[in-house]
Amino acid sequence: MHRWLPTLRSTVAVGIQHHDINTNLRTVTAGGTTTPTSAVCSNVAAGGITPAQTGGGGCSLNKELVTAHVNLIWNPVPFADFGIEYMWGHRQVVSNLKGDVNAIISRFRVAF
Repeated sequence: MHRWLPTLRSTVAVGIQHHDINTNLRTVTAGGTTTPTSAVCSNVAAGGITPAQTGGGGCSLNKELVTAHVNLIWNPVPFADFGIEYMWGHRQVVSNLKGDVNAIISRFRVAF
């Protein structure tokens, strides 16, 4: 937290969460051969579409999340706060589908 003025402050925060989820598991058959399978994210198609393509089942488990937040809070009087925050986020799931989010969040608080 940084205080710019007695009534104006801001904060910057960054976070990363990463999971190593093994999707290249192998199954040993009765004949002794190995075949690749995935207990987490199946590539078996149902109706021509796999869970990996849609992010369904275990394929939607988070592989990586990255977020960044920046805010500015102004309290003109001791019992009131006005705040605004910008948030950016990135998500990648086990099936390697990716997405980003940009959000502006505001807040008004009165303590009594």
